[in-house]
Amino acid sequence: EQFVGSVRCVQETERVVKGILKKYNELENEFQEQNSSESQQYEGLLQKLEADVRQHIRIEQQLKLYIETTQQKLEDLEKQKLIVTADFERGLDELKHENRKLKEQVELQSLSLIHISEPTRQAEISYAVFCLKK
Repeated sequence: EQFVGSVRCVQETERVVKGILKKYNELENEFQEQNSSESQQYEGLLQKLEADVRQHIRIEQQLKLYIETTQQKLEDLEKQKLIVTADFERGLDELKHENRKLKEQVELQSLSLIHISEPTRQAEISYAVFCLKK
């Protein structure tokens, strides 16, 4: 009878240990599934973030190229402005010079000398009278 009780005790212990092992295996599988699911989510999130970083790097490179191109265009325009300004100033100086010459010619044509009088006295300083006709 004691032997039968011991066998039942061992069988009951065996049943409890098997139940515990079964529950342990179930929990471990659930944990692995959950861990696998989380790993996949993290992997997906990481891939998305990497793609975002690559996109930002591409945009940054494009902006650098755009800035360099724009700076070059600006430098070219500034050089062109200097050339145009110098040409304009040269042309303006030429026009001013030509304008002065034309004014002198107009003055010479509108005034002509009609009489030069004799000196007013025989001293060191003498005055002459010029009569001009317009």
